[in-house]
Amino acid sequence: MANCQLVAEICYSDDGAATPGENARIDRPTSSSRAAGGAGGSNTTLPPPLHTTRLSFSGRGQRVAIGDLRRVPALARVGAVLGMGDADWVTQHSTMRIVARFEWGAPSALQHLRATDSFFGKAWYSFVRYNDVAGGVCWGRTRIVLRSLGDDRRSCVVVQRMRRATPRPGCVLTRYGCVRLAWHFEDEHASHPALELVDATRILRAEDVQADWRDLGDRLGLRATPRNKHNSVSERRAARYFTNVFYPWTSREQQPGF
Repeated sequence: MANCQLVAEICYSDDGAATPGENARIDRPTSSSRAAGGAGGSNTTLPPPLHTTRLSFSGRGQRVAIGDLRRVPALARVGAVLGMGDADWVTQHSTMRIVARFEWGAPSALQHLRATDSFFGKAWYSFVRYNDVAGGVCWGRTRIVLRSLGDDRRSCVVVQRMRRATPRPGCVLTRYGCVRLAWHFEDEHASHPALELVDATRILRAEDVQADWRDLGDRLGLRATPRNKHNSVSERRAARYFTNVFYPWTSREQQPGF
């Protein structure tokens, strides 16, 4: 799409390792597109969607059996989460569009969320901020984008759930509003984070989530990174993250000269 602004998003592979430099697209008309009327463009533009329910589906999906999804260890319980058997099927996509809602009062904007093992050769699983069924704020990582559950047309995602973790005393990131997170497990025997089915309308926006680098260094040494740490149950349970309140989701629109 022409005349769009791009913002960076940190992406994580199945073991939680960050992949560098992907782009999460936020589509907004730029000043050049708004002023295009005198150069062969139209003087009128369609108003942007105000809510996710007004967005149509785009792109092609793929029919996948639940049994095939469950072959991925992290998705072993997806059938129970969806209430479907191995022979049942869903329509899977790699991208979802939402109208993001920003808690600091900025205008809503179109965002693309992704859940794929290969986007231009790299894994991309978007972190999201969403509401639970009671209206509370939650965080998770998208693992599957769904367009239907069998014949039931839906716009939803399966996320790996995260929980609030106890902050370190005197932590400067906590002082400035970053939320410390950890993976949420259903019980002490679970080997992968718990899954949850989340309708698109419950997703508030994409979230920039970073590794807790101090914790990672304290546990595994100064040379440890999300890429080179061992992918194990104990590491998934020990891993800590932070939301990044400094990420400029809307700074350029609030300060055009920035």
